[in-house]
Amino acid sequence: MVTCYVASLGTIGETTHKLMLRICGCLLGAAMGVAAIVFVIPHLTSVGGLMALVFIAILPAAWVSTGSERLSYGGVQIGLAFLLTVLGGFGPSTSMSAASDRIIGILLGNTLVFVMFTSFWPKSAVVEVRRQLAGALRALARIAALPPGARDAAVNDVAAVATMTARAKDALDMTPFEPHGQRPPAAELRPLYALVDEISTLLPAMVFSPDRLDDAAAELDAASTRLEAAARGRPPAGVNAFAHRGPEAGGTVWDSIGARVARIGTLAAGGAA
Repeated sequence: MVTCYVASLGTIGETTHKLMLRICGCLLGAAMGVAAIVFVIPHLTSVGGLMALVFIAILPAAWVSTGSERLSYGGVQIGLAFLLTVLGGFGPSTSMSAASDRIIGILLGNTLVFVMFTSFWPKSAVVEVRRQLAGALRALARIAALPPGARDAAVNDVAAVATMTARAKDALDMTPFEPHGQRPPAAELRPLYALVDEISTLLPAMVFSPDRLDDAAAELDAASTRLEAAARGRPPAGVNAFAHRGPEAGGTVWDSIGARVARIGTLAAGGAA
C-alpha cells in the first residue's frame, strides 16, 4: 500500500524512475540487513556495538539521501530497509522474515503501479514538458511586452520562466524511463530540449534589452498557444515557423533577440507536431 502511494506520480517516466529507486534501495538495504544478521549480530554483546553497526550501515544511506535529487529517494529506501530488517523490535533481530516480507510487498506494489500507469492511465512526460514550456513562454511574452526600463522589476515572471524551464528539463530527463513502446521518439524530444536551451539563453538578454520587444511578445505568445494546444492533445494543423529577422546594418540587441525568438517559434512548432 505504501509503495502504491509514494510511487504514483504524474507521468510514466517519473513513476518508473521512483519504482526503480524503491526496488534498488529496498534490495540493497535488505541485503545489508541480512548480512548484518548473519555475520555481525551474533557477535554483538552490548548496545554500543549495535549503535556502531547502525551508524556504519546508515552512513552510506544518508550520503546517497543527501546527494542528487534524482537518487536521494534510493538512500531513504536503503536506510529504511536495513533498519526494518535489523531493528524489528526493541533490540537486534535475528529473523529474516522482515526482509523477505518487505521485498515481496514492494515488488507487488511496484507491479501494480507499473501496470496501472502503463495500461490504464498512461501519461507521457512530454505532456508535462509542453505544459511547462508553454507557461514559460507565456511569462516570457509578458516580460517582452513591458517597457525596457520595467523588465528587470518583473521578478515574478522572471522566476516563473526559470522555474518552469527547470521543471521541463527535469521532465525531459525522465523520458528514458518510459516503456519503449510509449516513449516519445528522439525527433519529438530534440525540439523540446532545444527550446529549454533557447529560453534559458533568451531570458537574461530580454530582461536587460534596451529595445522595445512588442513583436517578440506576440510571437512568444503564439508559440505558447501552440504548445498548450499540443499538451491538451489538440495541436494546431500545420507547422508554421516564424519569420526570422536578419541583422540590419549597424546591428542592435534586437538582432540577437529576434533570431532567438524566431528559433523558439520554429522549435515550438516542431515540438508540438
